[in-house]
Amino acid sequence: MKINRVNITNYKSMLSSGDIYIDHDIYALIGQNNTGKSTLLDAIACVFPGERRNVEFRDFHDRSKDVVIEIEFDRVTDSYIVEHMLEETLDKHAKAISKMKIEKKSKKDIEKKKASQATSLNKKLDEIKAKYEIDDDKMILRLHVPSNGGGIGKKSLETATRGRIISEADVKKILPALKVIPAIRNPHNESTAGSNSYMKDLIQMLDDSIQTSIKVGNRKINYNELNRIIAKESNKRCAKLSKAITEKYAQAIGNDDFEINISSEVNIGKGTSYTTKLLDRVTNLESDMMNCGTGYQSMIILSILETYVELGGAKDGYILIIEEPEVYLHPNLQRKMIETLMKLSKNNQVLFSTHSAVTISKLRKDQIGLVVKEHGKAHIEGIDVKKVILELGIRPDDILMKKGVILVEGPDDRDIIDMLIGKIDKKAAEDINIVYSGSCSNIKFYANAEKLLNTVYDVPLLIIRDADSKTEEEQQKVLFEDISKIMNETKTRSRKEIEDSIFIVGKHSLESLFMQKKILADITDIDEDICASVVETYNKVYDYMCDTSITEQQFAQTYQPKYFFEKNLDSFGYSDEKEEVRQKWDNSYYNKWDNAIKKVYKDDYEERINEFRLVREKVNKYTCDRARNKKNYMIELLKDKKLESLKKGNFNKLVTRLEKYVEETIH
Repeated sequence: MKINRVNITNYKSMLSSGDIYIDHDIYALIGQNNTGKSTLLDAIACVFPGERRNVEFRDFHDRSKDVVIEIEFDRVTDSYIVEHMLEETLDKHAKAISKMKIEKKSKKDIEKKKASQATSLNKKLDEIKAKYEIDDDKMILRLHVPSNGGGIGKKSLETATRGRIISEADVKKILPALKVIPAIRNPHNESTAGSNSYMKDLIQMLDDSIQTSIKVGNRKINYNELNRIIAKESNKRCAKLSKAITEKYAQAIGNDDFEINISSEVNIGKGTSYTTKLLDRVTNLESDMMNCGTGYQSMIILSILETYVELGGAKDGYILIIEEPEVYLHPNLQRKMIETLMKLSKNNQVLFSTHSAVTISKLRKDQIGLVVKEHGKAHIEGIDVKKVILELGIRPDDILMKKGVILVEGPDDRDIIDMLIGKIDKKAAEDINIVYSGSCSNIKFYANAEKLLNTVYDVPLLIIRDADSKTEEEQQKVLFEDISKIMNETKTRSRKEIEDSIFIVGKHSLESLFMQKKILADITDIDEDICASVVETYNKVYDYMCDTSITEQQFAQTYQPKYFFEKNLDSFGYSDEKEEVRQKWDNSYYNKWDNAIKKVYKDDYEERINEFRLVREKVNKYTCDRARNKKNYMIELLKDKKLESLKKGNFNKLVTRLEKYVEETIH
């Protein structure tokens, strides 16, 4: 579940905000001091029950009018509802089926039971959807806080369509977990696992789930089980002692009308104090977190939060609100901070306010809202790229100190292009600067492009851009139009020069170039004919899904080539502890591909599904093994290949374009 839209009436500086659309991954608020950046973040927190944020009388912009905060949530899917609210029902269903199998019930009876369970589950789903007025995977909640003369009336949480009041307990059941890091940090509370701290929650989480090395029988136990074992032994001791003392007491008073009971409460956690220290591995000196600089304190707090989120096991991610994450940080640490936030946003929704050019440089323009305050009233505007670059001082990279510049999207792209240029001309690799700016739709890219396009320096430029879910022609047109908007009126380059400087990688991204029967056969030791069949299946399904009505984001989550080659390693990593969540994601991936293959191949889909799974599993083993050894599988596959060999396959267009660029730039 993600926040899709917020509308605020009469809260703090926002008298009437209008609809504010929030990116599902990451969203930043920029603006001058006291314009109202925190108003939106506070308003969201007010709607979540259990948060320490409430609407107070001083928050009313106009004290004669009510405060209304409306949030539209998206992706409230059936699977989200089932996992979030009906997990107990699923467990009961699974146990019932398991019992029938143990009792050796007939297959017919088991199937009948499963059908009955499915009907029951669907009925509960429909009841939940009706209760919360969920329609088309969307749910709208409205917090209504009436003005009552000189004070506040009784607040209520309502559905948007019928205005049905929902209890805070019921709202809490369906909403994802919200975590807030305020601008005023509390490093002491966090570092000592104090009240309501993420560190305390993290330790409790570890107590519940992480096994100790202590064995009972042949099984390792977790911290809470250890606590229960000690408590049980302590209670035995207390019972024995109670009995002995009771006997003595009865003798002393001359009757046995009374009983002495001694009890114990064992809580290892309460008897444990925590400190957080920073060890300098170079000097071997250790410092308490409270003695570290405020910048490092901020990074440690964020690291605690990141660990909490990673180990939390939230079924559909957290919503994270972070005020001014760059506070006290040197620009280099600010870059580390935004990288952390981007990493968090892969499985969670991150909202933050900022004054830093560094922290928004990797965001797309639709992921940034500019808060403007006029005549005491705040509202949020979409951003003008040139204005933001100018006002926040986003600087381009130092790109003009080479003979040529190639702009790419990511570090993998940079490494691959660098290797290919080295194969073309080793000297050229030293004279050409390959700069990655993140997505070609983010602010950093525009800063670099503007510098190159509007400068008097005649530096040969090549922009290599992923096609994503568009055709090469469509993506080239979109990118050219975006670049045209940031060019000065007195252009130093013609339209044709700019169009010629754009190279689009087909089939979504660079990974698609590795989708070749020879490469797959080399990785897997599977017959080339089977690998050729898998390549054909992949390409046909890819083209088919491109023509459907699914969104770009939905397409990217399943059908981009990256996820054929790896099990979502960027989100879940490759550690053994994450195998279960990786497998769960993979099962969903295969279900979607199976259904798509059935639609494309109506006759021989079973064989194609089996081949697809067989090849992908072996490919994934190869890529995961390289990842564990901190190697880039794409570089490993390319490093020993000759240019002529690459030009016989999918790499032909890219290599040919790079050869032309090297010739124009160096020779």
